[in-house]
Amino acid sequence: VAAVSYIIDYYLEPDSIYTKQLRERGLLLTHDKDSSVMVFLHVDELMETDFLRITPNNTLGDIVKIVRGGRRNIFPVVSDDDKLLGVVQLDDIRGDMFDPSKYDKRITEYMIQPPDKILPNEQIASVMKRFEECSTWMLPVVDKTGRYIAFISNSRILAAHREQLVNIT
Repeated sequence: VAAVSYIIDYYLEPDSIYTKQLRERGLLLTHDKDSSVMVFLHVDELMETDFLRITPNNTLGDIVKIVRGGRRNIFPVVSDDDKLLGVVQLDDIRGDMFDPSKYDKRITEYMIQPPDKILPNEQIASVMKRFEECSTWMLPVVDKTGRYIAFISNSRILAAHREQLVNIT
């Protein structure tokens, strides 16, 4: 009876009460190295903060000057209280950048909403799933009030993942 009971319990719930808590928090290390490595990666350590912020008051002419000095192709549009309003992508303004007659256009005419937003305390496995669902390589990181913090890139996560895999093998 004890053996049958154990087998049925293990089939229905393979985790002990301790490993179940770890699994629910995404902290359970398993023999699956790919999944285990994700536990060691954290959004707040992989965020990229060197993006030039722009405001809704900026014009295309302002952005052309900003683009000259920057190395990124995406710009967060933030309010005076740092709330993320949207993003402007270089590809979306490229056609008008070389037409000075359009330099007075407000940048909000080029602004789009990001496909998703990431919170700084999210599990990396969840973030990777969101990248896949959105089919994008860059997502903004905001706090729970919507205040812009940084961006996180799929390629940076993958590079950190690869580095962790090398370290544990």
